[in-house]
Amino acid sequence: MESVSKVISDVIHDFYMTNDIKFDFVIYGNKTNHINDVINGIKLEIPTIIKHIPEIKNWNHKLNQSAIFFLNSTKELHQLHEYSVMKYFFSQFTNFEPKKFKFFIYIEQSVSFKDVESIVQKFPHISITILYDLTFHEFLIFNDDKEIILTANVFYTEEKCAKIQLKKLNSFDKIAQKWDKKLENFDHFANFYGCMLNFFLLYKFTFYTKDKKFNNLDDYSNFDGILNTLLNIMSVKHNFTIHYTILPADSKNFIRLETKNYNASLLYMIIFGAELKGNYIKFDTLYSQAVFPVESYFLISYNDLYTNYEKLSFPFDITTWILLIISFGLTFGLIFILRFFPKWLRTIIFGQGINNPGYNALGIFFGISQLRLPRENFGRINFILFIWFCLIIRTCWQSKMFEFTTTDMHKPLPESIEDLIEMNYSVALLDMNYSSMLLEEILNGRNGPQRKRFSSNEIFSTYKQALEGKIKSKYAFLVTNLDHAVWNSSLKNSLPIMKNEKLTKQYALVMQRNEMTYHHVNEIVDILLPSGILQHQVDYDLWYLHRPVDVKVEDSKRILSMSDLEFGFVIFFGALSLTICVFICELLSLKLRRQMRKLVGLYEFVKVIRERLKDYHDKW
Repeated sequence: MESVSKVISDVIHDFYMTNDIKFDFVIYGNKTNHINDVINGIKLEIPTIIKHIPEIKNWNHKLNQSAIFFLNSTKELHQLHEYSVMKYFFSQFTNFEPKKFKFFIYIEQSVSFKDVESIVQKFPHISITILYDLTFHEFLIFNDDKEIILTANVFYTEEKCAKIQLKKLNSFDKIAQKWDKKLENFDHFANFYGCMLNFFLLYKFTFYTKDKKFNNLDDYSNFDGILNTLLNIMSVKHNFTIHYTILPADSKNFIRLETKNYNASLLYMIIFGAELKGNYIKFDTLYSQAVFPVESYFLISYNDLYTNYEKLSFPFDITTWILLIISFGLTFGLIFILRFFPKWLRTIIFGQGINNPGYNALGIFFGISQLRLPRENFGRINFILFIWFCLIIRTCWQSKMFEFTTTDMHKPLPESIEDLIEMNYSVALLDMNYSSMLLEEILNGRNGPQRKRFSSNEIFSTYKQALEGKIKSKYAFLVTNLDHAVWNSSLKNSLPIMKNEKLTKQYALVMQRNEMTYHHVNEIVDILLPSGILQHQVDYDLWYLHRPVDVKVEDSKRILSMSDLEFGFVIFFGALSLTICVFICELLSLKLRRQMRKLVGLYEFVKVIRERLKDYHDKW
């Protein structure tokens, strides 16, 4: 046993020192005999150890570098594919970039080639190296009085790699107590002949136990588990001290969950904690969790929509509107000023035979064709340029307005608790949930928004209706990252997260015999965070649960109704009124007044003729 443990420890240590590659995770079986001897011999920075392979489906992550599985039976080997813990991720290998991954399996029992080949056949794109215990099977580790020869079965993934080949990795001289050639042959492990290797990350918290009756916090010093050993190694490496703090149980806030599998029950409680009811949690083991972060945030429902009148200015930004106003103002201002210039100057600019230039310029913007243009002069060139300018602006505005009119556009969402109050949002809380208690602490003493409590089924149903736009009330759903992940697993979409207000607290999960409760433990975080240990623990949270949600809101296209086109008729009558006003101004101009006087003189002439004809008729 000791020699095999030393072999494994030295392999990991020397390979790490030679290739400068860190083993991110070590996962081992439930009843491994000499795992502590193996790990104690690895004087490396291995941040996380996972002790079980729980039967959890649809776990989604990948490792960054390498992994070692310590198994105690072929049953656990089959769990690598029988349970979707690894089956799912191995089948998703095409989603990951090829890197130099290492995958070791250490088994204390003999394993037949049929068992190994079953793994390879089901996962043909994975390269695996299996290390057998010498005391059970002399296949991959050959031991005699002088040396230990370390070999490995390399599973290739290319076309020629459907076979299993035995490779000699290195040999350990028992007399000289050293490895041959400093692991030069370990190049095979570094690249696996260019084959892609897929991994997953099983997120697990820190566990420890107590095995005697404790009277005070100082007695909480004897913990078992491989992770405690690794933390001690890292504390020496990084020069920091670990202080374990276990608070006494609080009899007021217990949750009951009866199960035989403490791993499954703990994860079930964390993910579906809102569904649990009762006063206690029962466990057959004494494992407990030191500390974990809980992040809560608000999911904002879509309710307020922009009206069609508010959409009138949407096609252009404020800068564009200012430039448009300036350009049209200059155009009509120039036309108005030119009327006070001499006729010969206006003829040079406008040309002969062009009447009502202001009215014509306004008609250009509304797409009215020009039957008569100025002659080849300065006015003609500017006139055509203005037509081109109006065509572009009017077309852009019309196309964007059609898009905005047929689309439901939501107003900006609140970004703080103050915005929730100002915009009359109600906070939807999960009744008897630690996230709601967290909000109560944060809003303590503040005139916070209205709060409404729901059961777990009610809040999910309300959230789904808000996502589908079926409720009129405006809600801000306060959920934890884990609750949100569960909701997303059953829904195709998600409400947006409020950006600035994220509520985070540190909790300790303390399990005494058949009991467990929550406690705030900020002291542990202050000690462990600088060392970087907890960063590895929350890696899954950062990648999956805390990831930004890509919200894709489908545009609601529909047939335009009269209510949608109401603003168009307002624009039409407004433009018509403006056109009439411009035309009247043109009629009242100096030039047209002279023409009107001529018409009035002609009318007087006709009137005199009629009167004379009448007198002539009366005489006869």
